Amino acid sequence: GEYIHIHDSDNNANFDETTIECGNSEDCITYMGNLFYIHGNSSVDSVFIYNKNENAVEVNIAAFSTIGSLFNPEPSFVQNVTLSESNAWNAFSVEDWNFENPYIIAHTITDEISISLDTEASPLGGFFNGSSWESIETGYSYYTTGIRAKIAKENSNVEYNVYRIDETNSEFLQIAYLLPDSTFIDRDVIELQEYIYGVSATYPENNQESPILIQTGSISILPESYQELSWDDGIFESSIEVEANDSLAVKFRASNMGQKIVRFKWHQLYDGGIIKIIIWDNSQEGLPGNIINSKLATGYNAISGWNEYDLSAEDWSVSGDFWIGIKGFSTTQPIAIDYDVGTNASTFRNPTSEWMILDDWNMGFRVYLDCVGSNVDECGVCDGDNSTCLDCAGVPNGNSIEDCSGVCNGDAKEDCAGVCNGDAVVGCDNACCDLTITDPAEDGFCLVNDECGVCGGSGPIGECGCDNIPIGFCDCSANLFDECNICDGDNSSCADCLDVPNGDAVIDECYVCSNPETYNSTCTGCMDSSANNIGETETPDVWCPNNECEYHCDDCCSYTLTNDANIIPSKFEIINLYPNPFNPQINIEYNLPTTSNVRVSIYNVKGQEVDRLVDSIQYTGFHSLTWVATEQNSGIYFVQITADTNIINQKVMYLK
Repeated sequence: GEYIHIHDSDNNANFDETTIECGNSEDCITYMGNLFYIHGNSSVDSVFIYNKNENAVEVNIAAFSTIGSLFNPEPSFVQNVTLSESNAWNAFSVEDWNFENPYIIAHTITDEISISLDTEASPLGGFFNGSSWESIETGYSYYTTGIRAKIAKENSNVEYNVYRIDETNSEFLQIAYLLPDSTFIDRDVIELQEYIYGVSATYPENNQESPILIQTGSISILPESYQELSWDDGIFESSIEVEANDSLAVKFRASNMGQKIVRFKWHQLYDGGIIKIIIWDNSQEGLPGNIINSKLATGYNAISGWNEYDLSAEDWSVSGDFWIGIKGFSTTQPIAIDYDVGTNASTFRNPTSEWMILDDWNMGFRVYLDCVGSNVDECGVCDGDNSTCLDCAGVPNGNSIEDCSGVCNGDAKEDCAGVCNGDAVVGCDNACCDLTITDPAEDGFCLVNDECGVCGGSGPIGECGCDNIPIGFCDCSANLFDECNICDGDNSSCADCLDVPNGDAVIDECYVCSNPETYNSTCTGCMDSSANNIGETETPDVWCPNNECEYHCDDCCSYTLTNDANIIPSKFEIINLYPNPFNPQINIEYNLPTTSNVRVSIYNVKGQEVDRLVDSIQYTGFHSLTWVATEQNSGIYFVQITADTNIINQKVMYLK
């Protein structure tokens, strides 16, 4: 059938976490998980992972089947998931994860992404070392990880055998055999006696029994009368360092009739170290007073996590409020601290200080008291009457509280002046004040933030409301001045006739846009600097049949033309680009049918202008120029000639 396979301590699990150390390795990732001893056919439907990482992390969950008696180093199934919930179980559905024998379910870990560990459960964890799996199968002991699986198992006809060692036997004795189910309850036990269990399987194929899988550590059955007292919630957020002769204590309450202390538990960060267990009475100041009992925990091998020391033979009795804790030595390991449960029941002192209450700190100390008759009330007090934990509604351990007016579950609250349902508030200057006072000169007048967020301010005073114009800009919209010193302008207000901002070109008397060097105020003679002026009696230098023509004018221009160049071009065109390909210069020839504003530019294949050869007015006729490309890279370029609004582009190739 279907069931959730759990290796950890279930509801009592208190998870730690671990990462891997990679040093200088760039490949800092591996797998860690749990062994699932499922014989016969089974399928995994869901995987559950307890996430101890503070933030959401992305990992791969994977399953590794068996090859013979070894686990496959290559995953049979992989799925990428995100562990989004911190300090909580994250569930994921998987499909078609089918197996015939035991397997490992794991997820990736790195030097930054951790995996949760249950240090108190049987060590059924596995670690992939880069080439093979290390586990109890190969002589290694790894903590069980926070991985569970929902498994559908077919009946494999495997039968189980249970073995036990107790204080009277040095070898395993079989206490159950050929069990069809994998669950067994041992009812033949004696309270407080230590037991070690082992399990084997008998397979139907050959009726042979597997080696005994031995539980690490021993188990003792506590009497029902043992009452565990604690303040922590089992999850520890920090720790406190313990030096030689430091004392740490937690206050608990026993029955006024008296109870026997039978066990002491403490949670430390690392293995090893020694402690002295001490009982103090409760002083009039509510702090540890006189030492009632003490015992050096010698011969005990303390481990990382919870440790439990048997005090049942010490005959230590307490009544009412008492303190229990430790005195430290140089080898004592840090003690775990829980911040989540707010109490003032933990205290600390060093050899030179008095006892100090640690507000909202709960040390990882617990104590077992023997409540004869098992009459523990709802407040956890042996032979109590529930009176020690009643809320204002008379409910033991209830959540009802009185408000400041003494009404149970009321909504009255104290103001900042300590007046129940008072009108005082905290002003923007963090002073307690009265909103009903309207005169700023009176004591208790409230300073409040104006609409600009200024404490005690009078509202917008800047050019832009609450702010001034940003530095470097000309208005509140963060616009800039143009070259004409116009805010958010387009340079048009100060452009000359050549569209140059603040330029010096003007229209001369001849209605031609000119700069000072070309300014013409007489408008007489030939106004083309590239031509010759013809006087009234001169014969123009033009081509005439048999030189028998004359032409006289006052303001004519003379051009030297070849015999076939006297014809005005009929269209705007590039006549020739040669040589093409070229190195390093190319000749450019073109015709203008009318006098035009001409621009000749060179562009690269990215559309960037790399050179401008002409940018002026040119007259009708044939034109020629040369481009030298020695400063450019080899490649394709485009010659662009613009005459007024007409544009011609032609491709050329430069080969060095």
